[in-house]
Amino acid sequence: MSVIFAVTLLGDRLTAKIAVGGVLTLLGVLIIIMRERRLTDVGS
Repeated sequence: MSVIFAVTLLGDRLTAKIAVGGVLTLLGVLIIIMRERRLTDVGS
C-alpha cells in the first residue's frame, strides 16, 4: 500500500528490488497468519 502511495503521489520509481521486497513482506505476513490460524484450530 505504501509503495503505491509513494509511486503515485511522490513520483518514486518502482524498481524490481522494491517489488520483490514488497512481495516477500506480504508472503511473510501470510505465513504468520496461516501458522497462527493453524495453532488456534489445533488448540481449540
